[in-house]
Amino acid sequence: MEKVLGMRTFWDLQQSQEIQSDQDWQQEMMKLEQRVSDRAEYQGIAFFHHVFLRKRG
Repeated sequence: MEKVLGMRTFWDLQQSQEIQSDQDWQQEMMKLEQRVSDRAEYQGIAFFHHVFLRKRG
């Protein structure tokens, strides 16, 4: 395993479905998600995990 990222840590905490369609909100939320995606304390509460594997050989 080369790297693990936790994604959608905060996105779904926003209860308002209307704001989630706002482009500015989406961009700011993605910046926040990217900042915490490789931190273990946030990976544990993330909804999705992106696992990067490297094949040896």
